[in-house]
Amino acid sequence: MELDLHCCSAPASLLRSLTNVNAKRIHAFQPLLHRGNGRSIPRNGRREELVPFEDDRDKFKVSVPQGWIAAQGAAPGNKGFSGATGTRRTLAWYPEGGTDTNVTVLVTNVGADYTSLGSFGNADSFGENLIASLDRSFLLRSGFNRPQSVQRAKLLDAKSRSGMYFLEYTVQKPEETTPRHFLSAVALGFNGRYNRFYTLTAQCPEADVPKYRSTLEGVISSFRPPAPIM
Repeated sequence: MELDLHCCSAPASLLRSLTNVNAKRIHAFQPLLHRGNGRSIPRNGRREELVPFEDDRDKFKVSVPQGWIAAQGAAPGNKGFSGATGTRRTLAWYPEGGTDTNVTVLVTNVGADYTSLGSFGNADSFGENLIASLDRSFLLRSGFNRPQSVQRAKLLDAKSRSGMYFLEYTVQKPEETTPRHFLSAVALGFNGRYNRFYTLTAQCPEADVPKYRSTLEGVISSFRPPAPIM
């Protein structure tokens, strides 16, 4: 069984579909995410106020920017995973006005034989495999003559801490004029019934990193998945 490493990068199409979920499906977020007075925008790179969110279904905790819109839904599953649904539960938060900057949590089914992150390799190899699944720059070295249509990805950092892997990387998609900057935390955890693979990803356009970095780092550092069953 192989991990679908694309789980670490939520596509814009997925986020667009999540924004359209029925309001009744996201009402549980509302007591924790107050709208505040208008758009929530960090100034001079200062961290936005974060408010706690605790998920009863999959037993994780994370703090997200106050006032950001919340949504949830399901992403297509991976045939390599065993599980009851074959889909990945998806939760997302983003500021009013657009989804270019966002925070997502993907909860993925895994087989019973996967009992620790070490089952997927160490942090460095995990990050390298992620980038290998996203980067197509090798086509340029083989004489491909359409560089504008080649996706590029670059790993900036990979580390292991507190039972999680933390990744930082960029992705330049052909249809976008600037790269996107990603911060991710991945973990294996037991939700009370099954082990699940948790991916928390915070992303923004590269040009907005000075404005959002402190806020997104705060989200990543607040992540508390449940412990796995060994």
